[in-house]
Amino acid sequence: MIRAIGIVRLAAIGATTAVLWLSPVNAGDLPGATVESVVAIAKRLNPTVAAAALEFDAAVHKIGTAGVLADPTLILEAWDVNRQGVGQRRIGIDQEIKLWGKYGLERNIAQSDAEAAKFQGRATVTELIAQVIVAHGEYNAAYEAVGISTEIKRRYDEILGLLRSRYGTTSVDQQDVIRAEIEAATAEGDVVRRQGEQKSAAARLNALIGRPSLAPLAAPTGFRAVKGMGLAQVQALARSANPMLALAGAQSNSAAQTKSLTDLNYYPDVTLGAKYVQRPGTDDTGELMLGVKLPLQYQVKDAEQRAAGARLGAAQARNEALRLRTEGQI
Repeated sequence: MIRAIGIVRLAAIGATTAVLWLSPVNAGDLPGATVESVVAIAKRLNPTVAAAALEFDAAVHKIGTAGVLADPTLILEAWDVNRQGVGQRRIGIDQEIKLWGKYGLERNIAQSDAEAAKFQGRATVTELIAQVIVAHGEYNAAYEAVGISTEIKRRYDEILGLLRSRYGTTSVDQQDVIRAEIEAATAEGDVVRRQGEQKSAAARLNALIGRPSLAPLAAPTGFRAVKGMGLAQVQALARSANPMLALAGAQSNSAAQTKSLTDLNYYPDVTLGAKYVQRPGTDDTGELMLGVKLPLQYQVKDAEQRAAGARLGAAQARNEALRLRTEGQI
């Protein structure tokens, strides 16, 4: 009895699933009619865009960890330990403190990295939109090609029908009929090929917008008109709205801040400490401590400074190369 009930439940679930899969989808709810519809879905479903957004969130949260004091060190000491017990008990805290504006530079570096992550995300979205626009154009062109090839096949079929009705099946001279049959068969093959190209274009478009490759798409409404722009207007727009240029600028700023912070490695940091001392039989006392970290490893610091300078030069060179390439492409 229990097994029969389980079989009935499975059958009901299977029937419900089949109804959901086989039920017709409202064409008005499907993307693909316009390029704006697929771009909106790509921004929402594409995993690359989601990854860029998460990387930006991580960079923003990292700002809170930069330019802050390190965790203090708790010190517990026992002095004059012998058979009679502990002579002195000392409890203290040490705190390392960076001077010379190092905390501010660390925060500036983290903020520059967050700006770079933000512009990297915008560049990712811009590149995705460009790919989606191209893929939608290919899907639109394939859809139009299917319509044209279908119309050509229909006309060949009409011509073939007229020739067959004219010559009949008993005519000796049927060269025109044979030629028309060949043309009709060629047209039919072209329709099949165009339909395959349309399915491939639809699969590529679905993959870009984060949908299954076989998901249905609405019929495109045609190519939209392209707005005319002058060369100077295009150049100004490329300089102000290009996220790659903004990304290169943020990376250059981060490298410059890192270079400034590396230059300060030659300046010492300090450690402050305080201890509470307990001595049996006498009054409790305290101790204060000041430690200075001596920057004696000059070879290491020279190497770090040269590396930071090289990274700064590389970032500036990439920024200039990107600017020249952008103007050359325009």
